[in-house]
Amino acid sequence: MKTVKLFSIALAGALLMLSACKKDSKEPEYVFKITPTTLSFTKDGGTRELTIKASDLWEATVEEDWCTLSAYRGDKDTVILVTAAPSTSEKDTANSITFLNAKGGYIKVTIIRDGTGK
Repeated sequence: MKTVKLFSIALAGALLMLSACKKDSKEPEYVFKITPTTLSFTKDGGTRELTIKASDLWEATVEEDWCTLSAYRGDKDTVILVTAAPSTSEKDTANSITFLNAKGGYIKVTIIRDGTGK
């Protein structure tokens, strides 16, 4: 009887210790951020940098062809170059780049280019 009682106390203590040692199941924070979210160019065009912070794969599409990227897809953190061709329009023109991540999220970057009238 004494052995059963001692065994029960030891078992209860072991279970209590196991429950106190429960692992933290918190997942790492998912990151998807692009800076800056607006780029401006003079009528002469030029090249600017975009910084991408991502936990996994990303892909980019550009709305208008007067703007090109040094990379259209990547894996994790990256710096890419955005190049705008010289303007052929008298008015200012706008463009956008859409970045998609592997989880279906997206970020739009706005591109503004001065017209030749400025």
